[in-house]
Amino acid sequence: MLASESQILEVLRRQNTWWQTGRIPEDFAPRFRRLAYYEIQSLMAEPDLKRAIILSGARRVGKTCLLHQVAEDAIENGLDAKRILYVTFEDPTLTQANLREIVGLYEKNIAPVGEGTLILLDELHYTANWARWLMTLLREHPKVRIIATGSAAVLLRSVEQSESAAGRWVSVHVPTLSFFEYMQLRDGRIPSLPQDMSLGRLIKSDAKARSDILGACGELNLEFNRYLLQGGFPAAVNMSLPLAQRLIREDVVDKVLKRDMAHLYGARSLGELDQIFVYLCFNSGGIVEKNNLAKELGVAAATVENHLARLEDAHLIYRLPPYSLEGKKSLKPRPKVYVADPTLRNAVILRGENLFENEKELGDVIEGCVFKHLYAYYYLERPRFGYWRDPKTGREVDFLLMFPSGGRFAFEAKYRQSPAVGAKEGLGVLLAGDKPPERSYIVTKNAADFGPVKVGGKDAFQVPATIFTFLMGHAELQRWTKGRAGKR
Repeated sequence: MLASESQILEVLRRQNTWWQTGRIPEDFAPRFRRLAYYEIQSLMAEPDLKRAIILSGARRVGKTCLLHQVAEDAIENGLDAKRILYVTFEDPTLTQANLREIVGLYEKNIAPVGEGTLILLDELHYTANWARWLMTLLREHPKVRIIATGSAAVLLRSVEQSESAAGRWVSVHVPTLSFFEYMQLRDGRIPSLPQDMSLGRLIKSDAKARSDILGACGELNLEFNRYLLQGGFPAAVNMSLPLAQRLIREDVVDKVLKRDMAHLYGARSLGELDQIFVYLCFNSGGIVEKNNLAKELGVAAATVENHLARLEDAHLIYRLPPYSLEGKKSLKPRPKVYVADPTLRNAVILRGENLFENEKELGDVIEGCVFKHLYAYYYLERPRFGYWRDPKTGREVDFLLMFPSGGRFAFEAKYRQSPAVGAKEGLGVLLAGDKPPERSYIVTKNAADFGPVKVGGKDAFQVPATIFTFLMGHAELQRWTKGRAGKR
């Protein structure tokens, strides 16, 4: 080690002030709980887990807060504060030591490692050979609780590709804020919905129930517009828009593109990566033709593919392939690419209130927002996420979710004054086919467009975007607090 043991121990004491005070600093563990917090708690409650929990998500979504909230809960439940080891590897001193050496110093000077010990590892990808030492720690101390974070999905892929790591981890996706979470952080009037309300129950609701929901959610529209501009990241929620967008560009986008990518991949062509991300921000929701983009940049198509994969790993974009009704990818896949959050997109290309003057652009933003909420709610059920394209007519449906059970849900975003979908449009063609989806939703703009509707004589259900996005977060909270993960 280049740093001495005393220097490393000094850093650990500074990072773990509760060894002396017996409590987690209030600023480190705010009262607000992300929805991912409840998923972590459900895993922590499993006595036979014997796996590390890896939190994966973009920068600034609150992963470090989640670690400290878990620590706070453990202390409140009677765990000696000295039995909690938190390490952030963003401190350059600690990158000089491997995980086993750090844990050894902790055990030698602070507390023994064993059943009940809670080890919290932040930005784990900044330390060398982390996967090897993490697996060693799990083998030697199977009853220790370990939670790690990383800004890139490369963490999970590294573990997954190690034979010794098979079955030694479980991942928790920490997305950007849902509209429901944003409203909680804004301390506004939170609409009161029936506790058992979900999309599945909504589609069966009667006119009175829908009227009650409209009444409860009537004041969400203004906040929804603000959410689209700056509501994706906890620290930015209550800032002015210019400051929020500056923070997002500097702390989320720039650090990922200029620091994380260089560290994780040794990427040298960061200028191209930056250009590609800006292009995606202007064209979020569009089909990306890699050959055309490569030609514009003067690089190989393989280079474009590598950069897209890196952006996806860093949780800055989602890629959606086209699927057939049998769940098969197109032979010539033309993926659609969505920027992971409207807030990111608007911060990069400096969109403010002028966003709401362009119906086409706003519709594309809403489409990405809808997908983000779908992915956050359904990802645990492991559906295939894609879009559907009719090979004969070329008509498309925005999102098709295909579940392992065989079920299919279709979602179409029509954020416009007249959301009617004709029989010859994508959803109409899909519903008229041999294998129509179990449920079909049309996400609309206006409160009047709420309830059952016919598309080419087949049933679909319209729901305003404000209600749709708020309900998804509400339903996720009820799912975790009632222990009913997977309820649709």
